Amino acid sequence: MAKIRVYELAKELGVTSKVVLTRLNDLGEFVRSASSLVEATAVRRLAESIESNPPRRQRPAGRQRDTPFADNRRPRSAVAPLSDDERLRREAAAMFGVLPQDIKLPRPTAPRRSGPRPSPRGPQPDSWSRNFIDTDEKRTWIAAGLGPDDGDQARRCAEAGLSTEDLLLRVEGRRVIDRIRGGESIPSVAALVADERRRRGDTD
Repeated sequence: MAKIRVYELAKELGVTSKVVLTRLNDLGEFVRSASSLVEATAVRRLAESIESNPPRRQRPAGRQRDTPFADNRRPRSAVAPLSDDERLRREAAAMFGVLPQDIKLPRPTAPRRSGPRPSPRGPQPDSWSRNFIDTDEKRTWIAAGLGPDDGDQARRCAEAGLSTEDLLLRVEGRRVIDRIRGGESIPSVAALVADERRRRGDTD
């Protein structure tokens, strides 16, 4: 029988090269590496040694023997239970075929209170105060025909260039205040007043 290399011999015997090297050294055969050549007589002696005393199978790296103290050596990773929102998000993602992070859950709303709603604290500003119209100016607008709650309308008239005197003018047979009360828009009424002023020569 010709010489055979260590790694080939290990493959034939079904063991690792390390086992072959160790057994050969125990038998007095000096070999250095897995590529070293082994004499036929040493091969027979090695085969008899392995047959009479087979090597123990080694566990794969990373696995540990189950012992009562295994938990003290290696902590087990605890998996936190899913929250209700995360569970709903995953179920919706599986239903619609999207990623869980793309699912936006509605925010919980506060329960409605039964009974009458409490009134807001303090006096609420009226439409005149809300538009920064003082008491004297308010009286002037009301004297011109606006109602006591028409502060917003007074502001729109002022923005369109209409004064309290303009509200009392007659344009095409009707007073300006009557046109506004009748539903005509304030900008259109302001345009009529401007045309009337030009006709009268009262542009200033």
